[in-house]
Amino acid sequence: AGSAQDFLTTLRLPNPTSTLRATAVQVAVGTVMAAAGASPDPALAAELAREAAAAPAPIAVTTGETADRSASSKTFYGASMAVLFVFFAAQFGVLGLLAERRNGTLARMLAAPIAPATILLGKVLVSLVVASISMTVIVLATTLLMGADWGDPLAVAALVLAVALAATGIATLIVGFAKNEEQAGSFIAVVAMTLAVFGGSFFRMSQAPEGLAVLSVLTPHAWFLRGIDDLAGGGGIAVVAPSLLVLTAVGLVTGGIGLLRARQVVTP
Repeated sequence: AGSAQDFLTTLRLPNPTSTLRATAVQVAVGTVMAAAGASPDPALAAELAREAAAAPAPIAVTTGETADRSASSKTFYGASMAVLFVFFAAQFGVLGLLAERRNGTLARMLAAPIAPATILLGKVLVSLVVASISMTVIVLATTLLMGADWGDPLAVAALVLAVALAATGIATLIVGFAKNEEQAGSFIAVVAMTLAVFGGSFFRMSQAPEGLAVLSVLTPHAWFLRGIDDLAGGGGIAVVAPSLLVLTAVGLVTGGIGLLRARQVVTP
């Protein structure tokens, strides 16, 4: 113990970067020498000190504000309204299948040398494009008119495309089980509003009860808003990778099931 105390009081570091860093190295060297039971050796202590000072710190402490990890109010409400309305925009393409079947135009298209799958995929593509464009318009409008800061443009574009895919997949799923366009439109509206409420489009999940916050992870809205919050702290696509994976999975799963069901609509 006496040797350790000697080293702690006599050891001096060359050009220490900070008092805390110097103290940490002194403690480390003193502890090693005391544990070894060796006699005080200033030369060995100095060598150990240089090695310890050159080694990277095992723990880095940084300071930051809570607001740095969440989007500003302008960005949050712009994103929440965008993800709410994208579910209404995504219905126009796939909803047209039911309307065209009722009007008889679908039968005429099927009489042409066009594969039913081509017609179906074309409608889904229309929904995806309309949803993506509507989201992009809101992103640009809130940025230019309200001063919202969405973050890295490439990451935002990936999030927009992923949530548009999720909205299109859910709309396709509903259309696949609906009897007509009126019923499908009503179901889409109910699902969109329900997901918006539970997904945090009207208030931050940090202000919601714990049970509701846990339930929100089942909605694409929550994952999109989580991605926007992640971008507020800086970074690119890597920081929103979980949100992108979940949104893409939602779109592919619901869209795949919806396409299987919607085949009945375009089957001659």
